[in-house]
Amino acid sequence: MQAFAESDNQFCLVTNASQLHVGDEVVIVSRDYCAAISKYEASPYIKSCHVDVLQNGAAVEVNNDSVAVFVMEKSGSSWSFKNEEKGWLWASSRVSYELSFSSDKPKAKSNLAEVMVNADGNAIIEFGVKNYKYLKYNPKGKFGCYLYDDSQEHIQIYRRVRRMASLTLSEDADNTPALKEASGCLVESVRLERTFVADGGFYSLCLPFSLNSDDLSQSLPGVAVMRLVRAISKESDKVEFSFSRVREIIAGEPYIIKVEGGDIINPVFLNREIEAAEPKVVTVNANYNSYSFQGTFSPVLLKANGSTRFISSDGTRLVTPNGEGQFKAMRAYFVLPDVKSSTTLTGAAAQNVYSVNVETSIDAPTITSNPTVAYDLSGRKTFLHSKGIVIVDGKKILNKQ
Repeated sequence: MQAFAESDNQFCLVTNASQLHVGDEVVIVSRDYCAAISKYEASPYIKSCHVDVLQNGAAVEVNNDSVAVFVMEKSGSSWSFKNEEKGWLWASSRVSYELSFSSDKPKAKSNLAEVMVNADGNAIIEFGVKNYKYLKYNPKGKFGCYLYDDSQEHIQIYRRVRRMASLTLSEDADNTPALKEASGCLVESVRLERTFVADGGFYSLCLPFSLNSDDLSQSLPGVAVMRLVRAISKESDKVEFSFSRVREIIAGEPYIIKVEGGDIINPVFLNREIEAAEPKVVTVNANYNSYSFQGTFSPVLLKANGSTRFISSDGTRLVTPNGEGQFKAMRAYFVLPDVKSSTTLTGAAAQNVYSVNVETSIDAPTITSNPTVAYDLSGRKTFLHSKGIVIVDGKKILNKQ
């Protein structure tokens, strides 16, 4: 792994509000106009100044001392933006469109804002004032606060990061040292040493960086991504794990995928920020028991005691380890409840009857088609056209007849 020299003027696009942390240094930009909030006011607005937009908007380079760099501070769920020289960003409850700097400490309305970011990196910064509360860019060269969040051009938040040239993630080796070194870095090229075969089977996947729909199309073309949403008790001897299709991957979260295009060998991901130092766990409940879907960044030891399941090598079944051994990295496995202490889980654990349901379902011993599955409000499978409210693909549908 080769690192670039750390650069103080490189900032990476924030594509999810969870990427923001207290103490982060950020700039607020309209990338379509290569314009950032400057340190200079022109009442009732703040002037803009130039920034260089790089890598199709994935990063910006600040080569202008006029750009206002803000330190993120937080109070409850709200953020404030503080520039060392000028003070906090401030929205007025009295003057239309006003955006200025204030030396006053953050207050509930004028200085504090809710921040939301969509997958494309477009940010909504909403101050607590009554009317003109949405921070937006005016193409005439100024930033102000407007009545509606779509009244002016989109804005983006870019966060200062360290840069690295490359990172290789192995499915067989301990990736912990490499990920620790790369944590928080923007990596130009991440290579995943793993092969995904388009054989109709499913794979599990867990990555330390996020991917939006465009990233998926570029680096994992023809791949369908699914997230665990619920576990459902099926009779007394079966538990079904239900997955729903998603269009993005969140760093650290476990997923299952299906390759619907051609084979993918050692995929490369460009300009990725290493966000997650540790893999996450998604937990669902059924019949008073908790089931976990656990991601891995490095190989882990799985015991052959019946407490875990993983997707078979051909992607058609959930299987238990035949013997104690290493489960490979950048994958995910299921952790089952402690059967010995459970009085409510009856035949399922003893008979090893677990299945995965998505648009097609993994169900031992083979995959069977199940494109339209409906559930009632209690999570029980029902007919698609049953009277009342049914849930299909995570959406509620009202059948009147």
